Amino acid sequence: MIRGGIVFALALLVLPLKPVAAQTVDPQSRFALLGQFSGFTSPEFNGVDRGFGGLFAWRPLGLISTEATASFFPKNLTVNHRSPFTRGLVEGMVGVTAGPVRGRVRPFGTFRTGFVKFLTAPGPLVCPAISPPILSCNLANGEAVIAADIGGGIELLSFPRALLRVEIDDRLLNYPGSIDASGDVHDMAFWENGFRFAVAAGVRF
Repeated sequence: MIRGGIVFALALLVLPLKPVAAQTVDPQSRFALLGQFSGFTSPEFNGVDRGFGGLFAWRPLGLISTEATASFFPKNLTVNHRSPFTRGLVEGMVGVTAGPVRGRVRPFGTFRTGFVKFLTAPGPLVCPAISPPILSCNLANGEAVIAADIGGGIELLSFPRALLRVEIDDRLLNYPGSIDASGDVHDMAFWENGFRFAVAAGVRF
């Protein structure tokens, strides 16, 4: 999955580029503010977690854009269909996108890093006193983990100031040492990946 996201992002960047002079980049629209609906999966919880938030982007160059996102995921998450171990997630990410503007379409690759905060469990959990602990019990205390997204997408500049955006990524989370949902024991922090998607709309200015 990680390799697929990297290959997809690189493919967007190595497509034949138009000369810079031919690209329809509006020099007055270096900023964008979008509302965002997103979701992601992980082997460490059941189903798809969906949330909403915002994205702010600054494009100092024609190909490069820096951005920051913040989202809230209100769903109670469970693992193996047991009691919820968190009453929601909060994430904050910063990163870059790179890709050419071709008429009113911009394909791009992206890399972001930041954190995902697991909110405390909505109720009591049965957690055995073992070392390392079960991961869901560890996260139930309100743990924050390092996160990274690698992928790409398409921006549609269909109106003078409007912006539509679709993105798919590999999401990597750095969990603390624990016993994961499949029963594997990790004495040290470990990375695990899942699928992420996002749809966003907003304005350029």
